[in-house]
Amino acid sequence: MRFYYYVAALPDGQWKLHSSLESKPILYSSKELAIQDARKHCRRHWEETGKPCGVRIQAVDGQWEDLHLVGDRDGE
Repeated sequence: MRFYYYVAALPDGQWKLHSSLESKPILYSSKELAIQDARKHCRRHWEETGKPCGVRIQAVDGQWEDLHLVGDRDGE
């Protein structure tokens, strides 16, 4: 099972990064910074746990889209 980090826009123009590991989202001033940090977190998660990880971004219609994937689907 793949673990995910989620990047979403906020109404005030900031971007948030969250996962089930953090109790509070991390806020960023730009989409690019949020994605860059999400990718780093994802890579670190995969390297430390050996479990696949992904970054999803929320589209305008509210759906989540896969943006970046690390590791295979079986976690091997």
